[in-house]
Amino acid sequence: MTYLRLMKSDDPFVDAYKEAAYLIPLETFLIPLGTIVYLRLSRKRRRNDINGMVKLTTHGERGYENYATILSRQWNRKR
Repeated sequence: MTYLRLMKSDDPFVDAYKEAAYLIPLETFLIPLGTIVYLRLSRKRRRNDINGMVKLTTHGERGYENYATILSRQWNRKR
């Protein structure tokens, strides 16, 4: 609004610009866009976490170490 008052004072459409600026609040566009970005990032993070668990080695000595580590994390988790 300050920009319109200082730079566009001789423009005949300055009143229309001001009305348009007051008519639609910026949050109307930012909140849905922010929600979409957040949901996409959380979905991507969840998918990566699941893929990381699925790709663990399950055979041999390394598989046993992975299994024991996961079990100990579950049993020692603070509630």
